[in-house]
Amino acid sequence: MDDLDNEQRRSLELFQAVTQIDDVDAAVARLSSSDWSVERAVAGVYDAPPPVSASAPTPTRTAPIASSHNSSPSPPPAQPGPAPSHPLPRQFSSGTGLPQPSPFRTLLSVLFFPFTFLRSFAFFLAGTFPFLGRLLPFLSNTTPRRLERRNVSPRDLADRFIRSFEETYGSAHVSFHADGYSAALAKAKEELKFMLVVLQSEEHDDTIEFNQDTLCNPEVIQFAREQSLIVWAGSISETEGYEVANTLRATRYPFIALLAPTGSRSLSVLLRLEGPVGPSQLLASLTNGMAKQSTSLNRLRAEAAERNAARELRQQQDDAYEASLRRDRERASEAEERRAEEERKKREEEERATEEEERKAKRDQWRKWKKIQMPAEPAAGNGAARISLRMLDGSRIVRRFGAETTLEDLYAFVETYSVEAEEETQKPEGYEHAYDFRLATPMPRKVLDVVTEGQKVLKDEKSLYPSGNLVVEELDEEED
Repeated sequence: MDDLDNEQRRSLELFQAVTQIDDVDAAVARLSSSDWSVERAVAGVYDAPPPVSASAPTPTRTAPIASSHNSSPSPPPAQPGPAPSHPLPRQFSSGTGLPQPSPFRTLLSVLFFPFTFLRSFAFFLAGTFPFLGRLLPFLSNTTPRRLERRNVSPRDLADRFIRSFEETYGSAHVSFHADGYSAALAKAKEELKFMLVVLQSEEHDDTIEFNQDTLCNPEVIQFAREQSLIVWAGSISETEGYEVANTLRATRYPFIALLAPTGSRSLSVLLRLEGPVGPSQLLASLTNGMAKQSTSLNRLRAEAAERNAARELRQQQDDAYEASLRRDRERASEAEERRAEEERKKREEEERATEEEERKAKRDQWRKWKKIQMPAEPAAGNGAARISLRMLDGSRIVRRFGAETTLEDLYAFVETYSVEAEEETQKPEGYEHAYDFRLATPMPRKVLDVVTEGQKVLKDEKSLYPSGNLVVEELDEEED
């Protein structure tokens, strides 16, 4: 009695008043086995089979067995043994996981409705108005832990459960899924794997033994690893664990459920184990449950593999098609670039040809204009210089030039020597004439540079005045 809180004491008093059981230890045992639900505990008393003498051998029921949604559970084999001091866990109906209904239970539900309503209302007050716990002490113990942790994410709850488990039992345990229940379901659906759900209550004495002997058992750990089981575990004192317990209709703890994907992309419950189970029983139950679904699951996996293969093939075909399009675009782009380059070169050649024609036309115009500007040959004497010119074609020309004739005039004479003069020829605009030859004296050799010495007169050039010889030399391309 000293270990019970206020709420448990009230549940014990109500249970004893209804059942007339004076033995406190027996009443506490029944309430504890019913997770302190007065309604289930009372129903267990009146639904239990009549007691038998201890001397007579009586068949006992085994630990809670698995129930499938698709088939009725087979009754466990009867084993002789002494009659228990209180009824063992009841069997569940096929597919529902709920106790089989009885008229007396319906009557109890009606009788206990006021108490259930008042208890729910107390929870509502304690959760909505926390200050009432300080004003009314009897409400302080009615606040469930899950109401205090509504803002904790499922991932954080999973991490907290794993840390707490490892701090108590060590790191050698089955690998728990480190995320919320919904994420574990999604992973099982996506990867077509079996999922094992483990729900616990810290208030049950069997929890410690179950965790140490079963969840930390090396054979269980190896089995879960070899079967790639997605193991999600939670406490019903937490928000998500409490909701999962309601969803799976758990009544005793520890609670184990084996889930498997179906063809409808959902998960069905293949196995339910309520209450503590040992490693051997757990492995046997899991093996049997998984064997029943292995054919269907293998078919789903094969179909998924075919879909993945088809998707990968389509992706490869799409990639090959995209690569082909990319190569075609690259080739088209390269061809367009080559065509553009050819057109550019063609335009440049045409522009150069046009410029060359214009330059030649202006050159011819300039030569005709310069021919008109050349002074006539002076008479002998009067200071005229006699110059002998050997032309590019090897011919020799001897002519007199005035003493004031510039070297540039000598270049112009050679340039226009073979040009026919045309009257009224104008000097081309924007044209700067460049000579493609040079004049040089043979002995001693001296080049007369028209650029630097073009304005020098003949009388100042000793090698030409009063007479001299010049050779017309063609310029190299580099010199042009």
